[in-house]
Amino acid sequence: MCYAEDKEEFIKEAYRVLKKGGRLIIWDGFLARKPINKKEKEELDIFLEGWALPNLDGVSEFKNSLVSVGFKNIKEYDVSKESLPSADKIYKMSRWSYPFSILLNKFKLIPLLLVKNNRSGIMQHRIITNGIMEFRVYYAEK
Repeated sequence: MCYAEDKEEFIKEAYRVLKKGGRLIIWDGFLARKPINKKEKEELDIFLEGWALPNLDGVSEFKNSLVSVGFKNIKEYDVSKESLPSADKIYKMSRWSYPFSILLNKFKLIPLLLVKNNRSGIMQHRIITNGIMEFRVYYAEK
């Protein structure tokens, strides 16, 4: 879902294709808050670019879209704590591999995309620990 340009259009299409009583379950990253300064905005932008994400939906915006489209019995769970071990592993790996990826890219051995992806792994950890991004599970019924 995070790769959808327009999150509400994604929700509308999910609602359309589900049978009555069908369920939509999403585990994804969401904006917990907007960046409050230039550094936070830059870190979020680096994260989005490195993972080829057009944007992140806000927690309240996403839930409001579920309601406005017609989903019922909506349940929301903050799973940031459960997701953090994976983010920590990605961060450690990226911190180690990022300098090498820059060097390998200079010699044209790997594409720039991999350099950006490594840097994104570092930024993901920062935006989570700074409270900009959270992981949520949403459950909704048609």
